[in-house]
Amino acid sequence: MKKTDAEESYAKRMFRESLRRFFAPLTGAIRGVRRAVRAELRRDDRELELERRRER
Repeated sequence: MKKTDAEESYAKRMFRESLRRFFAPLTGAIRGVRRAVRAELRRDDRELELERRRER
């Protein structure tokens, strides 16, 4: 028995939704790490700029 396109797309959507809930904690953790890394890079840039200004 062949599924209709609507049934198939519904099944795919439900599968993706179930994966989204499963991976949500991991996704959130990755976002948090990226945010922390960006903040650290900005801090380093500020420190380097301050050091350059002091050397002048």
